[in-house]
Amino acid sequence: MEKITLDHVAKFIPENKPIGILVSGGFDSATLWYATKKICMERDQECLPYTIPKLDGAEHHSKKVMEVTCHLLDIPVVEPTMVGEKTDDPTETTISGIRDVIKKYEKFALVADTAYFEDLEYHTDPEPRRRPEARVLQFMEQPYFYFTKDKALLFAKDLGILNHIIPVTHSCTEQDWGRCKECYWCKERELAFVKAGLEDYGLA
Repeated sequence: MEKITLDHVAKFIPENKPIGILVSGGFDSATLWYATKKICMERDQECLPYTIPKLDGAEHHSKKVMEVTCHLLDIPVVEPTMVGEKTDDPTETTISGIRDVIKKYEKFALVADTAYFEDLEYHTDPEPRRRPEARVLQFMEQPYFYFTKDKALLFAKDLGILNHIIPVTHSCTEQDWGRCKECYWCKERELAFVKAGLEDYGLA
């Protein structure tokens, strides 16, 4: 798979279910939200954004993403619904948020997890990424699972939204504004722009 396309994303969206997109305020979920909402609008299919509260200020940044992308889609701004419970374990926070989208709001959940860069150390004892089990895939999907972040950047460029979402997306997980430049996610964003041959002028 060389690139992410609208057709690729569309294959992961069941046509007979309402869709819930996990929008973190980061770059990957911003592109997934925009692409999925665009597809669902053409299908006349329900698609709503949800945000998981985390220490990285997702509540604030996701709202900025919604303001920009809804303007680009020429629709009224949609307020993300808060899901999940903020805990000391970010993995459990994410799982609880996905669980809410599926069970509480009865939506098919789409998550914008991308593949790790092999030339960046994730953490000292990395766990192998695994696709969800078949029974779980009845309720959620990860369209970007096999793509690294640079492919999400190029997808945004192809969609014509790249320059609009660079300034409002936030990748750092250690602080809610600016970049620590030390966490994996800061380094991932920096490397993704280098690999994609693009300039990152975002401040968040």
